[in-house]
Amino acid sequence: MEKTNIEALHKAISQIYSVAASLHESFPERMFTPGGAIVGCLGEIAATHFGVKLFPNPTNPGTDGVFNGRKVQIKTTAGTGVDVKKPGLGDLLLVMKIDSKDGSCRVVYDGDAERVWNALAGTKETYMREKRVSLKRLRELQAQVQRCDHIVPTPRPLTKARKAGKL
Repeated sequence: MEKTNIEALHKAISQIYSVAASLHESFPERMFTPGGAIVGCLGEIAATHFGVKLFPNPTNPGTDGVFNGRKVQIKTTAGTGVDVKKPGLGDLLLVMKIDSKDGSCRVVYDGDAERVWNALAGTKETYMREKRVSLKRLRELQAQVQRCDHIVPTPRPLTKARKAGKL
């Protein structure tokens, strides 16, 4: 897959959330919150912008692609946390938060997946064998990531969007 047209992705994300808001206005007794597979796929597409090569049909749950020969787990949310799977040795984790208003994605965590899993040592696994981690905790762990474990390149001169930390 080629690198993503970020402007088109922002527009599509904004449209998805706009449709969800419109449905909620028409049917206020129901929440129409984009989630699950659609949000995950949006994050995977955004990850291609950084050079992650997606697996066509992931056969190993918990790995969505590869970057520089290392498997990558990609997690995306519009909420306050994500569920991560136990990583393999040397695997990477890329976590992004979607801004439902403007369709941008902000990188929250970009680094070694084991660091996150090990930080969750006392956390009980879900029935899907995942562990929940807050975006706040991921931001704290990000400060410890070594440069060699980053997917996102060193920032170039800042644009207005980059200053805000968004794609």
